[in-house]
Amino acid sequence: MAVHGSRGVTRRSVLLGVLLPVTRYLPIQPGGDAGPKEVASWLRELLPDAGAAALGAHYLRAFPGERSAEQLAQELFGCCLSDEADRPGIERLMHRVRDSRARDFRDDNLVLLDGWAVPRTEARLLALVAISAAR
Repeated sequence: MAVHGSRGVTRRSVLLGVLLPVTRYLPIQPGGDAGPKEVASWLRELLPDAGAAALGAHYLRAFPGERSAEQLAQELFGCCLSDEADRPGIERLMHRVRDSRARDFRDDNLVLLDGWAVPRTEARLLALVAISAAR
């Protein structure tokens, strides 16, 4: 298993990251405005928890070469954060994230965060949350 990273994140924060694969269950509000929004706006709604941003910030400290929000968005979603997506579009992006996460497990593409092996896709998604929260 190829695991990269460092220590210093609470187990609670890591559990948040490990639970991330349930993105299909994250709160894309069933009612309300489901019209097109920027991908960055959807991202802030999907993962508003400060723990997600804290874990993402830890990943960014461990991998400073991945501090570009646009690069992370391209890696994760294949689009820019400023691109607009409607609810079905966001669901397609989350499906892409789930597929990438599964590939990470299959290919042993994991990072070590406080002793926990986390798929790189999850770590990158949390890093993007951290960058978006700081804006």
